[in-house]
Amino acid sequence: MALHMPRPIQATIRPDAIANNIRLLKSRCPQSHCMAVVKANAYGHGLLRVLKGLEAADSLALLELPSVEALRHAGWAKPIVLLEGCFDDQELHLALQWQCDWVVHHPAQLEALVGHEALLLSSTHKPRIHLKVNTGMNRLGLPCPRWGGHPCTGWFGEALRFAKPGAYDPLRQCRCAQSRACPSNCATAV
Repeated sequence: MALHMPRPIQATIRPDAIANNIRLLKSRCPQSHCMAVVKANAYGHGLLRVLKGLEAADSLALLELPSVEALRHAGWAKPIVLLEGCFDDQELHLALQWQCDWVVHHPAQLEALVGHEALLLSSTHKPRIHLKVNTGMNRLGLPCPRWGGHPCTGWFGEALRFAKPGAYDPLRQCRCAQSRACPSNCATAV
């Protein structure tokens, strides 16, 4: 049986159009940081094919460490953020080797940072640690203060002491800190 339907859609990738879009965004929001999310091989368009168009971005965000290696070999020297963080010792070592920053979305990831104190303190790269807080969508994230868990207490502070100074802004993540009523005094961490 022959189906009468069009072939799959083709996408034409124009790095110059991507670059223009980034320049436009930055001109409209000059104080903002532009992080281009290029996970899954730039959403199937070819990471290295779109790289020239991303030069004006302040950083890139992705999931895969092999893609980080390819970007570094291609000359990308700006920050790269691992959106799901590190899942084991090998990934942590590679993230430091390739000078990545990363997202922490699970308490075990924070515990791993504390467990690797010597490695993190001796590393020349001090990563920016971005926190993903579960604000109700339940698609990853540290416990939100509204539901009884408080990501700003205990070993949390210990883990963040390895991060680049000023990299973590708890006032953006912790709603109780926004009201200045945080039990851990998050406001003083900035």
